[in-house]
Amino acid sequence: MSTLKHKWTDSKGIACFGAWEKVVWGIAILWCLSFTILAFPDFSEDAPGLAALIVGFDKYLPVFFLIEYILRIAVSQSRLRYIFSFMGLIDLVVCLPALLPLLGVDEANVLYSLRIVELFCIFKIVRFNRIFDPFAQIFKSISKELYIFFGLFFFLHYFFAMGIYMAERKAQPEVFSSLLDGFWFAAVSLTTTGYGDVVPVTVLGKVFSGCMLVLGVAVVAVPTALITSATTRLWQSRKLDMIEKAAKQASIAANAQLTASGTDPKPAQPSQSAPQAKAPAVHQAK
Repeated sequence: MSTLKHKWTDSKGIACFGAWEKVVWGIAILWCLSFTILAFPDFSEDAPGLAALIVGFDKYLPVFFLIEYILRIAVSQSRLRYIFSFMGLIDLVVCLPALLPLLGVDEANVLYSLRIVELFCIFKIVRFNRIFDPFAQIFKSISKELYIFFGLFFFLHYFFAMGIYMAERKAQPEVFSSLLDGFWFAAVSLTTTGYGDVVPVTVLGKVFSGCMLVLGVAVVAVPTALITSATTRLWQSRKLDMIEKAAKQASIAANAQLTASGTDPKPAQPSQSAPQAKAPAVHQAK
């Protein structure tokens, strides 16, 4: 078992099945395609045989991902790290339609209420796709700033949601019937979306709404500026790395040519400016 752990794990100790990952990747794509095809309302009527085949494929595919999830836990060197990682949670959510019937949940309810988890299968496609690595590096580099920003955002969200609810609940009891309505209005206002489905009518409610609209500009600008700055730093760093790598390769090629021609490559001679600069000082001392 220890041999398999070292063979089927990456540098972080997380399960990686090598070429078999392409199989998982392909099946995840097929599952997303089946979900997309079944979303067309007329497909079942136009091609009932193919629709029944896709439904059967769609029904039993979570069993495959459940087996995959168990194998990843068994092979990972750091099991807790994988289970509570982002991709570990995605793997768990994807196999829920197969896991819950084993726990006694009605299969019919599982198939209809948990079909939304098929959307999370998209994240399984990008697990080993290097195209998304720069985005992971960008968000990792500004993770602390984002934590601070979202902490402030949720504080403001709660504060304004409670304020608008307290200000409007008596004037508009049918509109602000619960605190959830206040949360919805605060989210729409702070993100500068402004659907217009809810409008404050009291003076205090309008004051809260005005403050939310003004702060909403900053709410949108801060993460945009953070992501833009981190993206610029990343590409500048990559550009410098490419220049240094090219210069190093050119130096190696030049040394190889000198060696092939029978001339020993010599290091650069030290500059003579330093001793010349010291000469007048020595003369004056004499």
